[in-house]
Parts: sequence; structure tokens; C-alpha cells
Amino acid sequence: MDSDLDSIGMMTRPATGRTMLVVLCLSFFSILSLGPVVAQSTAQPASEELAKSYRRLGQMYTEGKAVPRDLEKGVYYYRLAEQAGSDEARLTLAMMAYTDPGMGLDKAGALAHITALATQGQVPALSFLADIHAGLYGDAPDFELVLASLEEAADRGDVAAMIRIGDYYREGKVVGYDAAKAVAAYERAEVAGNRTVTEELAIFQAYGEGMSRDAAAAMARLESVKAQGRLSALVTEGDLMLTGGAPIVDVAGAIEAWNTAAAQGRVDAMIRLGDLYFYGLYGAQQMKKALAYYQAAADNGDLYGRLAFAKAQLARPTTAKDGQRQLESLAASGFDEAGVAIANAYLRGNGVPQNPKVGLSRLTDMAASGSIQARLRLIEIYRGGLVDGRRQVVRADAAKATALLDEIGPSLGKSERLHQEILLDAVSGKIGRPMQFIRRLDALPVTMRHRLVKDLRAEAPHLYLELVRLKLVDGGYLSLGQKGWKSVIGAMMAYCQDRGVRKVCAAGPFAPRTTAALQALF
Repeated sequence: MDSDLDSIGMMTRPATGRTMLVVLCLSFFSILSLGPVVAQSTAQPASEELAKSYRRLGQMYTEGKAVPRDLEKGVYYYRLAEQAGSDEARLTLAMMAYTDPGMGLDKAGALAHITALATQGQVPALSFLADIHAGLYGDAPDFELVLASLEEAADRGDVAAMIRIGDYYREGKVVGYDAAKAVAAYERAEVAGNRTVTEELAIFQAYGEGMSRDAAAAMARLESVKAQGRLSALVTEGDLMLTGGAPIVDVAGAIEAWNTAAAQGRVDAMIRLGDLYFYGLYGAQQMKKALAYYQAAADNGDLYGRLAFAKAQLARPTTAKDGQRQLESLAASGFDEAGVAIANAYLRGNGVPQNPKVGLSRLTDMAASGSIQARLRLIEIYRGGLVDGRRQVVRADAAKATALLDEIGPSLGKSERLHQEILLDAVSGKIGRPMQFIRRLDALPVTMRHRLVKDLRAEAPHLYLELVRLKLVDGGYLSLGQKGWKSVIGAMMAYCQDRGVRKVCAAGPFAPRTTAALQALF
């Protein structure tokens, strides 16, 4: 659409008598000219102003601006604008064949027209063609074609295309994770004047992903984002202060950043604070504080806040029934994570009488209904089995885990599927040389890599310790030949001393809080 459309007052405020008079006048003059335009497709194009008026009317009716929304009238006026020589109207009609399939517009012809305009380098056509190839309108996705269209649009200065390319490579869902390509795309957008990508670039810089590692410069970059009033930068700042992106671990600084964001309504900051106190990762567990933050998130209506609050209540004998009731309510509303939480409670006997059969049955029923979350949990259970103390609750079954992963693999995204495949190989001992295994980890986004390290600690502890040893060698804390337990522990404590978390690591290499502190190695 032309940018001048939004400059018309009646496009941006509710219809008034005066506005409707303008609409009626436009319609009247349009009707006066219908004859020669509609009756003869070979007639001379109407004036540019008339085509623009028709197009404005088409936009008004299709978007419901100043008049009741009426797609048929919108199409009618767009057709008049097209016949009067408007390429913009023709492109809009082609797009409507996808966005409003009920109108019965020629989809095949529309695709041909959009492709032709994209070939000519028209950015709106390139962006919409990328949407088509991404499968947003029912076509089979082809992300090579998506990226080709977006690259062309980016080369023509489209910042949105640059950001979208960066997002694809950062997320690693539809294409493989590629930090260098993500950074290159985001830097183009930043040079073009966009500041929304500065936060993402700060994260890459903090971890040395796709660019040289410089934690101090990354934090300075975040300061520039915070100066713009973006609360998400406070949340990211807290994350980096704890997970290795800052020069040293700064628990007090993270708490301050998250509290500032939480006080201004950021629910993700509330949940992070709740997790910090609930799990006691950097100090003693403080259940009262954890519940207060979780409840604040829940009171904001956030589903994950409600989930965290219910799970925390389930963990306390005095509130377990309330927690169970809340989880059942969330599960009944279709929130699969809550259903999985209830199943886990039965498997472990957390807040409810332990009953592994009930837990597995609930997960199996959810999986049969199409729940990806339930299938992922079943993969985790069958991958290494489920042990409660010394008792085997569920036996490992690698074949079942593999079959489940094959079923849902295409729905997971490339990085999540790789994450699950790496875990299966690790638990079954199919890892090859440890350094090769580490290179496989590097193909995952940072946050997923950190999650994998936690999983390895629980499911493949010997491999976990060997990977920590090799990373300590890379960091200069050990020589390659040093493999003894005492040497590794000594190097680990030296590393934790440098990071400012020696007391945290004193809990031992397999303590959850130590694993959190060692994540920065990866």
C-alpha cells in the first residue's frame, strides 16, 4: 500500500459525519466513471488520481476503515483501480487470493503475478512471496526459496527482511543455527538504523557467537537499549549476569535488573526471580519469595506464571491440593505443559500419591491426542529410564524413545531435533570422540546448549564431567593430560573463583547450582 494512505485523517480515527461525506463523495465520483472502465477493458487508463481514489476505497472496505468491512466491495474497488492502471492494486488483489481465499480469486494467477513482481525486485512482492514459500498460506514450505526472496528484499534495503533472516538463523528452527549469518543480518539492520536488533547482537557478543567475545562491550550495548526504555534489555542483562555473558557472575546485579523490569510489569522477569529463589541456584531456597514472584506473574494472567505458581504450590504439603487443582484447570484448558506437570507429579509422587502407571497413562493419552510436550517427556523417560532413589520406576527403552522422536521430528525444528538426537546418542553411548561431540553441541543455539548440559549432568554424568574437563582445558585451567578427579575438581574451583562463584561450586560438580555456574564454559 502507498504510504500516503495513512496520512488521510479519516483512515486513523472513527468515522464521523464529515468523514462519511468524503467517503460518499469519493464513491459518487467513482460510480460516475464506472461505465468506460468496467465495460471496456481496453479503454484508456483513468488518471492516476482516480486510480488512487479507487485504491483508497478498496483499502477502506477491506480493512474496515471509516466504513463497515466489506471484502466484496473492497475487491470491486481494487479491480477498478487495477483497470485504471494501479500496479499496487493489482498486487493487493494477488495477495488477497491468499489472505482471503473465500473470495474465490485466482490463486494460480496471483502467484504468477506476485512472482513476476518479485523478479522485478519489488519489495512488497518479495516479502509476500517469502510468506507463501514459508507455508503460511497452506503451500508446502521451501525455506531455500524463503531465504532467497528475503535476501533479495534485504539487498534492496528492506530492514524487516534483514531481521527476519537473522531470526531464522538465530532460532535454528526451519534452518540450521548459524550465529555468523544471524549476526551479519542483524548488523545490516542496525547499520540501516534499526535498534531492535541491538539487544540480540549484545547476546551474540557476550557469548562470542558469530563475533568476537567481548562481555564488557556487550553489556555496554545493552545499556544503549535500556536508554531507549526497552524493558526486555533489563531481562537480558540479568540473564547475562548469571549465565556467563557478563565478565563475572553478578547475582545481586541480576536480581536488581529483574526487579526493575518486574516492577514495570515484565512477567518473564517475575518468573526468573521466582525460579532463582525456588531452586536456590545461587543461595538457599527461599520459598516465600519464590511464591510471591510466581503469584505476581500468575496475577498478570500469564499462563507460564500460573503454571509456575501451581507447581510451586504442589511442592508444599500445605498447598499441594490447591496446586493440583490449578494444574488440572490449566490442563483442561488445553495447556499441555500443565498436563505434563501433573503426570510428572504422579511419576515422582510430588504433591500427590506416587503412581507411575497413572503418570505414564496421562502422558500416553496426551501423546495420542497430538501433544508434542507429552511426547518429548516420554522420549526423556524412555531414553534413560526413570529412577526414584534406588528403585527403577520406568525401564529405559531406546527403541521407544527413537520411534517417538521419529514421529515428531519434523514438528520440532532443526535445533530441537538435534538436541534430542544428541541426548539419545549420549545416553546410549554413541558419542564418538568427545571433541567431535563438543562440535555437535556447537551447532545448537546457546540457550539450548546450556539446557543440554543440564540434561547431560542428569542422564550421562560421566560424559558431562569429561566435557567439563575438556572445556577447562580449552580455558587454560588444565593440561590435556590431566584427567584425575582431583585435578578436574581443582581446575573447576579455579574457574569458579575467577567467575566469582567459588561458594556455589563448592557443592560439587554434579550439584544443579554448580552446573548452572559451569554453563558459561559451553
